[in-house]
Amino acid sequence: MLSPAMIPFIGFFTSLLWMPKKYENHNCIFWGILGLLCLPNAHSLTEMLWGTYTPFITLLTSLYIVANHLKLKIEANDTSLTLTLFLLFGGLLANILGTTGASVLLIYPLINLIKYRKQKAHIILFFIFIVCNCGGCLTPLGDPPLLVGYLKGVKFFWPLQNLWKAYAFMMVALLGLFFCIDAFVSSSRGAQRRGDPVAIKLTGLPYLGALALTVGLSFTEFHLAQLALCAFLIYLSKKDLNWHPIEEVAKIFLVIFIVLIPFEQSFKITTQPTLFQTFWMCGLLSSILDNTPTYLLFFNLFSGNPTTLMTTLSPFLKAISMSAVCMGALTYIGNAPNLMIRAIATDLGIEMPSFLGYTRYAFLVLGPVFLVLSIWFL
Repeated sequence: MLSPAMIPFIGFFTSLLWMPKKYENHNCIFWGILGLLCLPNAHSLTEMLWGTYTPFITLLTSLYIVANHLKLKIEANDTSLTLTLFLLFGGLLANILGTTGASVLLIYPLINLIKYRKQKAHIILFFIFIVCNCGGCLTPLGDPPLLVGYLKGVKFFWPLQNLWKAYAFMMVALLGLFFCIDAFVSSSRGAQRRGDPVAIKLTGLPYLGALALTVGLSFTEFHLAQLALCAFLIYLSKKDLNWHPIEEVAKIFLVIFIVLIPFEQSFKITTQPTLFQTFWMCGLLSSILDNTPTYLLFFNLFSGNPTTLMTTLSPFLKAISMSAVCMGALTYIGNAPNLMIRAIATDLGIEMPSFLGYTRYAFLVLGPVFLVLSIWFL
């Protein structure tokens, strides 16, 4: 049964799908205020702002600044094979730098690589699917849900040992789909080719230290240190950057975190689901909620005991882990890097799908892959 406290989140998510972008600020203000009115108490808001939103947005802001200074430039032919290998590299790197770190580091080299392409949006969309989401499911460094599992007692190498087959299938399937789609689009739309030899250049090396410190602090409780680092980076870069992408992410996710509080406290699962139901329920919730609390919700539903989940209930932990990490790719708000990459691409002149358009495309491409994954690999 729908609780009144769940209306702000459902309303905000629905409005993102159909409301024109020019009304985005009014939309955020309206649903943000309504969400505040539905909060159970002031403590929950304070806890969310300091314990969740502050480290979340400071991490994204710091990575955004570092990515703009730590420039990886790749010169190569913009062939389908080159781009497929680039996405494969990004998917592997996401397990080390995290999906957010890998995506903000690689999006600018990718956009530079495809600057002569006439059709670019599908390339950015597969970048979101692979680098921003599905690539980060082999280590706790890859995505916050797996980090939370590690902090709860799941062994560090458990995801690698138990999810690699599903990861390999998913990467092969998505990279294969991308290669076929891109080859068709580039041949039918007359994509231009360059004759450049492969060349890789990395500039802004001093920011490697800032990148390492940013990623390292994200795995601690030192929110003040994170905030201080972010403030220092903002001070260094305040006149050099286009701040619109990070401002848009900060605005939308602030409202999401506000309306998420009453939604989570009203959401209940009355019966234990099957393995198939667990995968899809956890995944679909992760695509519209933050994937970390969704992971915790199902982690606790299945005993909350890491030893039991890694042994007797291992199939369920696999389903929860894969779906929480990967199915955030189904919407722009399913995972934080999605919206940031969309904003960066839009600012750089690439026409990206609307919220609803993206979701349609994502279900069309990812739906069959996730269906096979939920039947054969879990």
